[in-house]
Amino acid sequence: RSYTPAVALPFSGGGWDPSLAVAPDGTLYAALMKTAGHRTYPRIEVSHNYGATFTIERSLRPARPHNWGDAEYLAVSRNGTLYVAWGYGPSNSEVKWRCSSNGSCWAYRGDVNVVVQRSTDEAKTFTRRSVVSTGYPDGGADEGDVTVAPDGAVDVLYQGYHVVNRKTLRLARGHEYFTTSADGGKKWSAPVKGGAAAGPMTINEWWNDGSVGDDFGGGGEATGDSR
Repeated sequence: RSYTPAVALPFSGGGWDPSLAVAPDGTLYAALMKTAGHRTYPRIEVSHNYGATFTIERSLRPARPHNWGDAEYLAVSRNGTLYVAWGYGPSNSEVKWRCSSNGSCWAYRGDVNVVVQRSTDEAKTFTRRSVVSTGYPDGGADEGDVTVAPDGAVDVLYQGYHVVNRKTLRLARGHEYFTTSADGGKKWSAPVKGGAAAGPMTINEWWNDGSVGDDFGGGGEATGDSR
């Protein structure tokens, strides 16, 4: 019914694609994508006082520079483990863009993939990148939403596009794909195409089209676009 006045996150200048998650103990995680030092990766901001103050963790910073990165999503399990799903590619120079005159931009070729990392110490350290989508490093996948089921299973819904030329990495029609992990994101089930009856997504509707959630009964729901 009402909200407090909006307050800018203290380290968010130049960032994009914000996301939010709250741990069972009340720890607040706010994340956004940023480019710094020729590296693009999620910055995690952590608050223990309901957003009054934040500290920033840069533990997701890739070792190699000049990577592609985009669209991070957060989820926290019942035991407090933090999961981050984000778009990652080894070479930003391979990602090529088109832009709408009245909207956002999208990639029509490139080495794009979806990865997940987890932290058990409030974002101080993370596991190595676990590749969720198939075909790494040229998987044709971007934006992957993540959620954790009551039984601890980690579920990801990601956009996967068809790589029609392996030399140029040109991308075409795609679908939403669902995959799950029973071991905290180390291994992933074979991806299942979602909403296939609705038809494929065109390459011109690239960004932030899917969302996934788990209900309290162990089931799940997902949304996505099609054209």
